[in-house]
Amino acid sequence: MTTPAYRLDPTETPARLALGGHLDPAALDGLLTTVDAWQPERDDQPLIVDLNGVDGYDPDVRPLLVELNRALGAKTHRHVYLAKTPLMRGLSLWVLHMSGDTTGRTAGSEKQARAWLDLDHGRLEHAFTTVLGEGRAPRRVDEGPPPRLTYAERMGAQSLSWLIRITQGYWPAFIRELVRTYGLPGMKQFGEVMEHAVGGLSARFGDETGQVLIGMSAVWNGCAYCTIGHLYAANVLYFRRTGRLFPIDEREVPRWHAMTDERLEALTLERLAGDEFDDLRRLLRRQFTLRREGPSAIADDDDKLIVDINAAWEIVNECSIIIESTKVPPLHPVAARARGVQRAYAQKRGRDISH
Repeated sequence: MTTPAYRLDPTETPARLALGGHLDPAALDGLLTTVDAWQPERDDQPLIVDLNGVDGYDPDVRPLLVELNRALGAKTHRHVYLAKTPLMRGLSLWVLHMSGDTTGRTAGSEKQARAWLDLDHGRLEHAFTTVLGEGRAPRRVDEGPPPRLTYAERMGAQSLSWLIRITQGYWPAFIRELVRTYGLPGMKQFGEVMEHAVGGLSARFGDETGQVLIGMSAVWNGCAYCTIGHLYAANVLYFRRTGRLFPIDEREVPRWHAMTDERLEALTLERLAGDEFDDLRRLLRRQFTLRREGPSAIADDDDKLIVDINAAWEIVNECSIIIESTKVPPLHPVAARARGVQRAYAQKRGRDISH
């Protein structure tokens, strides 16, 4: 008989639902019944869903977790998923997105989790405000699960996809989900975020470094699609400039998602040893610190650029998290169009370009 992999403690403040071990439907058997039977003592009940004890999950547990998240939403004023690995933050983001939960959030530390529970706005509103400096939010931020696309939205998404294909050199896999989530009017705000965050980052640090920082933003959120796509772009740009391989292969990084944040940071910095990467290591250290501590740790203009890109990829990964394909193009216009460089790079890595 499978031992239950959960414990609900309503006596803590905030209340805490702790999950542990390897999550599958059998391990979570009875959890929904437990949550349904819970009668919080206050209307503004906050809750931490503690995933730090989870070491993996079966894909077929995800629908159950969506159902659980909706049940928790009916019991709590606000809840947050606490996870020390990108793998579990990615699962949490997927669950929040698919259940239409706009006030839930993922956190990497107890401090972050408690800070989020003290706020009263949604995670997307928070991300848009961080980048744009005012309380803008996409049209559908408070309208529940993303609805079916209208005919106009389908045509708009198709047009946007072709526009990106023409201007950026690659076909975007999740434009329909962006439109489904933010609506066509919201795509203007999305474009403003990208222009501000990506433009500022690249102007300050250059495209190679910018793509590494974007890729590591996606790593934190557990999004394999953006992790691969932006680190692939960094690799192609680096190979194009130097003829050498960048020390971090984009295809290995999603396997790092199961590492703790501390181990992931140490391994990343270890791979980038040597004087050549001194500046990049410094920026990545700041990125990990700002991820842990938030905007309160901003010390200079460079930090603000990193915070902006972290927030921007919360907006992106909200939608890209649903894409499970690992056949990702380099998500940068120069790298995407450099087909010959891609082939030479793939050969140097010892694999076929069709990856």
